[in-house]
Amino acid sequence: MILDEQKHKNLYRRYYQGRIKDYDSSEAIFKGWSYLTTQPMYAYFYAKDGGRVSEYVLKTGIDVFNANCDTDFYKLKRYAIKNDVTWLNYDTIERLKTKDWSDVLKGDDKRSEILDILKDLGYDGFFNYEYSGKMQKELFSDLRTKDILPNEPAIGVLDKTAFTLVRYYDSLEDLLTLDKAKGFKEQEKAEISEKVLAFLRIKNQVGLSDERIKEICMNTKTLTLTKLELEKAVDDCIEDYNTPSELMQKIQEELEKYGHSLNTYNGIRIFKK
Repeated sequence: MILDEQKHKNLYRRYYQGRIKDYDSSEAIFKGWSYLTTQPMYAYFYAKDGGRVSEYVLKTGIDVFNANCDTDFYKLKRYAIKNDVTWLNYDTIERLKTKDWSDVLKGDDKRSEILDILKDLGYDGFFNYEYSGKMQKELFSDLRTKDILPNEPAIGVLDKTAFTLVRYYDSLEDLLTLDKAKGFKEQEKAEISEKVLAFLRIKNQVGLSDERIKEICMNTKTLTLTKLELEKAVDDCIEDYNTPSELMQKIQEELEKYGHSLNTYNGIRIFKK
């Protein structure tokens, strides 16, 4: 998705919506609006295990308010000035570019008012970079896989009849077959390994045991890994780190054989303690 995109005309682009099991629309913050996204893993965050992700395509073009688009930004600013909406000042609209609207627009009155304004201005929806709020608190405490999400805003739409339902995804396995989701689980495993290795490399200096490192890393929040998969990724990394490579074994054998007279092995310079 283009970050300053405004008018959505691509009828082949896929949009996704995640809903937990037994979703209650009365608990929605922006009531009457439906959230969709072009990133399926973003939608899965809201569906969670046991929920459902729905896939849609547009029936017709829609005009979405995007504060990152200068045209939209100043259109809303002019409206606020003309109609004396004092709380909707320049700084507030600026924050709508990158912050969760729920955090920026404190209180139901402001949220309802700005949505009414957007409807008056002819918009069919709005972009919300909500990652800055709930997601940061609940997910991806320290994995770089989070980086794919901040640039994938949720799209709040008033009339979901502008979209056609394509299919449902009732399992994570089905969702991970999509191009935009493929490889996500393996990426999380790789980043878990990086985290474990970072601790293993300094464990002697700071007095960390392998058991304590595992305990720390098992608390990492992930999106696609089960507890068993997370544990296996951690255990495999610790085991690999503690198992000397074939090359290191050969070097150790040569050191034991030749002692301090060995300075290189197959062109590799050896630094002895």
